[in-house]
This record gives sequence, structure tokens and C-alpha cells, in this order.
Amino acid sequence: MLKEKLLEDLKDAMKTKNVNKKNAVQMVRTAILQIEKDKGIEVSDEQILGIVAKEVKTRKDAIAEYEQANREDLIEKANEEIKALEEYLPKQLTDEELVAEVKKVIEKLNATSMKDMGPVMKEAKAAIGAQADGKRINEVNAAYQVSQKDLDDAKSILNWDVASPSLVSGSIEKERMNEYKTHSNWALKTILLSEVYGVKGK
Repeated sequence: MLKEKLLEDLKDAMKTKNVNKKNAVQMVRTAILQIEKDKGIEVSDEQILGIVAKEVKTRKDAIAEYEQANREDLIEKANEEIKALEEYLPKQLTDEELVAEVKKVIEKLNATSMKDMGPVMKEAKAAIGAQADGKRINEVNAAYQVSQKDLDDAKSILNWDVASPSLVSGSIEKERMNEYKTHSNWALKTILLSEVYGVKGK
């Protein structure tokens, strides 16, 4: 079990005087023992991975504060601890893989509006597990949000009168219809994204 590996790695870190790894692993083991004491259970490997992922996130969040304070020593320490902890986590998904996984969940739940995003994010986090932290998963949502201007333009395109009386020949009409089809495809996609992911700033 991962619990035993953590104990062995802690002993090894103490022997080799790897202080940053020792501190990181000790924090994880402390969290594990606290959960077992409070709930009277033996934590699973899956739960331990969740604890490790949380510890990694805590340190990544702290780095931003250290950078503002110009604390290079603390930044280096946090990065070393992150490196040690990430050895226990599964291979992290690339941005493309993460987007694909979230799309699978959207299709599975048949999400069609912004109100569905809560269940989508919950399901995605459960499916993806420790392969990506919650912040990255939430960023997928933000990346697909559309601007209010794009949404307004999309609605205008779909209201475009393609049967304008100014059309005087079949060739002009065909050209305009092709142009309309191209723009309407973009408009429909934009409106769908706004319904599923929302509008920026709202």
C-alpha cells in the first residue's frame, strides 16, 4: 500500500537528510493518521492520493505569495516539496487530454446549459481523480466561456436576412448563402458554448 511506501520513504529521507522530502512526506502521513483517528478507518490508496494532491495544491498556492514577497528561499523549498510529492501522483493529463475528459463528461451527462456545470465539474473531478487538480479542471470551463460581444454577434448572424431583395443574380445569392452557412456554424457553436460554459464576467 501507498501508506507503507510513505513510511519507508520518510525513513529514507531522514537517513539521507533530505529535509524537504522528509517534511512533505511527514505532512501527508500526519494528515493520514488524523483521518484514521477521527473516522476510525484505514485510508485507501485513493484517499491518500487525494491528500497528496491537496498538499501539492497548498504549496503551489503558497508560491504565488512567496513570489510577491521575493522569498526565493521559500519558493525553492516549496518547489522541492512539490517535486517530492508529485512522485506519488499518477501522470498528469495534458491540457488537450483534460479538455477531452471534460467533454466526455459533458456528453455523458447531456449537459446543455450553464446550470449543468456544477454536476459536470463534480463528475469530472471524480473521473479524473489525481490526474489533474481541481483548479485546472475549473480552468477548462473558463477557457471555453465566450465574450458578450461574440455572443451578441452570434445572435445577430442567426437573425441575418439572407433573402434580401438586393440580391440580383443567382451567383450572388449562392455566394451569400455560402457565407451565411460559414458564419452561422460559428454562431451556433458560440451560442452552445455560452449555454454550457457561460459568458465571461457573469
